[in-house]
Amino acid sequence: MPLHTKSPVGVVLLQLGGPDSLESVEPFLFNLFCDPDIIDLPMAFLFRRPLAKLISSRRAGRVQEYYRRIGGRSPILKLTNRQARITSSERKRPRVAVVWIQLVKKPRRPFGACSAT
Repeated sequence: MPLHTKSPVGVVLLQLGGPDSLESVEPFLFNLFCDPDIIDLPMAFLFRRPLAKLISSRRAGRVQEYYRRIGGRSPILKLTNRQARITSSERKRPRVAVVWIQLVKKPRRPFGACSAT
């Protein structure tokens, strides 16, 4: 749907990433489960890292198979880039405000405080 406004509009496409190879599935899962927003329990800081290690190591094989079926990597970056291109093309249409597009991807590296490396 075109934007009809005289003011500039900013668009931020945010995605949290995904494994870029089958080998990066387990570290990706580990970092995901280390996120305090994912495992948010009282005193979780005491056991979040060991629990993330347990979950990621047990689930890695099964999740790798899912990614193997769809090309061996997460499609999220490709899909988000496609959204950015489509959204950006809207600004060329008549009566559409100037639109600024920024893709933001939370990279797998550098790892946070609960990192696998």
